[in-house]
Amino acid sequence: SVTVCQVVFSAMAAFCLAKVRFPGAKTINAIIVVALLYQSNVIYIMQYMVMAKMGMIDTYWALILPSVAAPMNLFLMRQSMTQVPDAMIEAAKVDGADMFRICWQVVMPNQKPALMTVIIFSFQAAWNIQGGTLVFSESLKTLPTVVQQAASAGLARAGVAMAAAVFMLVPPIVIFMLAQRQVIETMAHSGIKD
Repeated sequence: SVTVCQVVFSAMAAFCLAKVRFPGAKTINAIIVVALLYQSNVIYIMQYMVMAKMGMIDTYWALILPSVAAPMNLFLMRQSMTQVPDAMIEAAKVDGADMFRICWQVVMPNQKPALMTVIIFSFQAAWNIQGGTLVFSESLKTLPTVVQQAASAGLARAGVAMAAAVFMLVPPIVIFMLAQRQVIETMAHSGIKD
């Protein structure tokens, strides 16, 4: 769910920032670049206070919502979308397409390499979420948190921790292999013009 939300949010926001003219766009782009400088640990205390006021501590929302807006993915998608010619968007407007349709049916099919890169980055980050400070119920803890707890239990749990670590490698590798194939196919056909 984190990966899907990040891809949708990054794609739509990047389209607006790259191809829609509105007051304050340059300021928002500058804020995104500055946000790249900060690690998520910098905002942990503020994030915890906001989530506590909203009643999201010890829920799945505490793991999902903070990860939805990733400045790196937004920056990557915006930079990729600036390469799309404005003439293509103007032609779609002349044909009667609204902005939502232009975003998803005209611009997004041309953004496969950037989308696949965002999918790889966001899935890897989501798979390694450690919700130790936001989630306390054992049933809601993520796999990396459980593996870390098992590894800290000493030699008695070392085999369990290693087996879980091997299991944790499989989904990111599968996602990477599937996305990499799409990126290579797109790049191979990108120089072909009709």
